[in-house]
Amino acid sequence: MSQISRVTRSTRQSRAAYNKLSPWYDLMAGDFERKPRNAAIQQLAPGIGESILEIGCGTGQAIVKIAELVGPLLQFRFPETILCIIQTRI
Repeated sequence: MSQISRVTRSTRQSRAAYNKLSPWYDLMAGDFERKPRNAAIQQLAPGIGESILEIGCGTGQAIVKIAELVGPLLQFRFPETILCIIQTRI
């Protein structure tokens, strides 16, 4: 069994890394994540008016599909570059 390593970077370093990565995230993970994401949404079967919390929404691929099914979104703190990408999708 592998051990989980302790996180050694600060919140500031982590945020900087995600801000640098986010413009390219969909190109790197898009196809890899599409099938399991769509399967998860289908299994969840969200309906109008339901409250759904998505943690770690990335660039908003799933949250946009969920919003189409349930209605308005409530957003929490995201890195600035990820927010820009999400805003273009909403």
